[in-house]
Amino acid sequence: MKLEDLKTSGWEIHSENHAHLILLDKYEKELEEFCAVLAGAKFDIKTLIGSGGGQAPGTLKMRDAFYEAGWHNVNVEIKKEVSLNSGNKNIRVNTDNYSTHEIDHFKMSDDKIGVACEIEWNSKDGIFDRDLQNFRTLYDQKLIDVGIIITRSSEFLKITPPKIINIFRSFDLQSIASLSSSIRDYLGPQQKFEFPTTAQKEAIEKKIGIGKNLVESYVEVFISNKYSTTHTDMNRLKLKFERGVHFRTPVLGLGIPDVIIN
Repeated sequence: MKLEDLKTSGWEIHSENHAHLILLDKYEKELEEFCAVLAGAKFDIKTLIGSGGGQAPGTLKMRDAFYEAGWHNVNVEIKKEVSLNSGNKNIRVNTDNYSTHEIDHFKMSDDKIGVACEIEWNSKDGIFDRDLQNFRTLYDQKLIDVGIIITRSSEFLKITPPKIINIFRSFDLQSIASLSSSIRDYLGPQQKFEFPTTAQKEAIEKKIGIGKNLVESYVEVFISNKYSTTHTDMNRLKLKFERGVHFRTPVLGLGIPDVIIN
């Protein structure tokens, strides 16, 4: 399985600073393993409705598949050391923990340099700044050759609402409360569903008041809160690239297509 095969199957691919060429040249075997995991990824439709972040059920399955392929998580600890020296004599050394971070997946090459990967299904887009800054630090220290970020595709939000509407139409539509209760039963106890808040309920009622039906009103408010334009997807990642957060670091962005949603 290759990057071109992923692209053909609907995955969005964006390469910065020749990341894809570096992977093809130095990490051909590892890249094929990586692409094989993504090619086999399937997300239950419940993933669109339930808990988000990097720990949605679909991304957890992807994580486990990466582990089985040898792409394990690693902890990164960055320290700051300040030394005072007089001639050949060391007077004092102060060392402070600067930052610590866990990378979702990492694969090391024979020369002890590797590839780091983060999965960001649906978090606030500020997490991209953190990921790219960490990649930049690791690249500058010659610990990685490439960073990879997996997130939702640019077109995801255009396709998602109709799928959710079709599911919600089969539930109890007597009221906002009964619809929410049906959704919780559908998701089961493993997934959180805390929608709507008081303010969100008022927004739904306002839409109903201007003639929209319950399901459409409910889904519009739900989507705008859960999948807002400030949440992680390829559009937001490309904006970070344009701003140069990653600087010279080779980074590969991979957008999850809606076709893998069952």
